[in-house]
Amino acid sequence: MIIETSYMLAIDTVGHYCGIALSNAQDGSLIKKYVLKESNMHDAMLAEMVRKALIDHALEPYHITAIAVSAGPGSFTGLRIGMSFAKGWCADGKTLLISVPTFDAMIHSLKNKNRNLMHETLCIAKLSHGNQWFVQTFDAKSGVKHNEVSIVSTTELDMSINDATIVIGDYKLEQQDSIYAEFNNSDPEFISQLGFIMLQRGETISPITADSEYHAAFIPTFQTSAS
Repeated sequence: MIIETSYMLAIDTVGHYCGIALSNAQDGSLIKKYVLKESNMHDAMLAEMVRKALIDHALEPYHITAIAVSAGPGSFTGLRIGMSFAKGWCADGKTLLISVPTFDAMIHSLKNKNRNLMHETLCIAKLSHGNQWFVQTFDAKSGVKHNEVSIVSTTELDMSINDATIVIGDYKLEQQDSIYAEFNNSDPEFISQLGFIMLQRGETISPITADSEYHAAFIPTFQTSAS
């Protein structure tokens, strides 16, 4: 009997770039990743990127049996677009939805590639707005998180970093070790990797109750014109 392959779609819209990844939902292997290197095109291009991925691999929507979506923290608008797309796709109950914490996915991928870290702590620091940062720390040996995502000032972040800490994200990029540079931003492949593990554990969520992890109130920006 021939068993038809099922697929998982990973969506990452938390940053400036829109990205998706297509993987085998049975073994987690990555098939192809698509990242649009043009800022803030999520709304216009997410659906088109998914359409292209399906066409490229001769797939129909029903072949996608699970969607893993990057849940944040990150751009408020980007999060809303990615989660809304995933919830709409999964609304009929035929496709499983996995809400993947973005920082957990970044750390999981870093740990997979760097198994023998000599530091004590891994810290992700991503700029939120102004001098405010999304921050979360993890044990460098186990990858277990020390705390939930918090929002701190630059001064507070400076005071919390020591020589036993590896920092990834947006913080003091010029001082970072280059071997960790690929983990400074979320990536659809990271979401796919942790999303598959969560799928295997049965950690899915209802599209009715799913929501992004904003961690901060939406702060609109207004463009003013000269009178």
